[in-house]
Amino acid sequence: MINFKMKGVLAGIACTVSLLASTAVAQDVTIRLGGTGAVDSADYLAIEAFKNSVEERSDGRIAVQIFPNSQLGTYQEMLEQIKAGSLTGMYESLGIIGTWHPVAGLEAVPYLYRDVDHFFAVWNGQTGADILADVAENSGFHVVGPAFRGFRQMALNEPVETVEDLVGIKFRAPAIPAYMAAFQALGGSPTPIAFEEVYTAVQQDIVDGLENPIVTIADHRFYEVTKYLVMTNHMAETMGFIFSEEWFAELPADLQEDVSQAAIDSAVWYREYTAENEGKTIERLQSEGMTVIEPDLSGFMEKAAAFDPGPELQEWVRQIRAVQ
Repeated sequence: MINFKMKGVLAGIACTVSLLASTAVAQDVTIRLGGTGAVDSADYLAIEAFKNSVEERSDGRIAVQIFPNSQLGTYQEMLEQIKAGSLTGMYESLGIIGTWHPVAGLEAVPYLYRDVDHFFAVWNGQTGADILADVAENSGFHVVGPAFRGFRQMALNEPVETVEDLVGIKFRAPAIPAYMAAFQALGGSPTPIAFEEVYTAVQQDIVDGLENPIVTIADHRFYEVTKYLVMTNHMAETMGFIFSEEWFAELPADLQEDVSQAAIDSAVWYREYTAENEGKTIERLQSEGMTVIEPDLSGFMEKAAAFDPGPELQEWVRQIRAVQ
């Protein structure tokens, strides 16, 4: 028979075990991640790479739930959900934060990067870190794991051989002021349409096409509604995992490191994926009926050199172009 003293000891042990269990549960974090990419798209696979890495790095203290294919709304709606705390984060380009902070408009500066190596020299170095710190401080969004999914190209129903051919062509562009101004400077007629509505807009001749990385053109089947893939290489997105700065700051330091490193792991995966698959994707688009055009880029670059990104971006543009 257990005496009262022993009962007290056992009760104390049970209480301690219960407290430890509660503490362990309280330390667990569930990251709800939204995205616009369909299941099995490159963007979705990049999120999966993050999920696998962060769950392993954190020894299971972090779990990731993925909501692909715009299940939770447009990217602007998901940003609002992140601000409200109903969504932990999303995987998209830095440029979508442009309506919250103008520095994110760097995404829209044409011909900002010399090549892929220059892109990563910027975003893996001090300049990229400083830009993201500026964005976090002034927009409230914390971006980790800058990634590259290829330069942006044009998928159109009109052929473009020179920059002059772009005049009068209506094409979808993100509803972000910096993007609109940049495409107008190149002579085009950008039309703001929600990404989720672009396929139908092209199909119904509301616009003549769109501009996006090759992987996006393929993953979202835009080859079904456009005839020409015009290799303009006009911009490069900085993809990343976008969280609330407040949420990220409240994570324990070790979990902050796990999240940041897992995002870097995902960026490495995406760089390798792009390098290995971009040529194959172009071949696939050709097999689906698209004609590839490599236009004279001299006129595009000349107009881009005259583009004024505005006072908020001038110094950052200078710093980016100076990176070796």
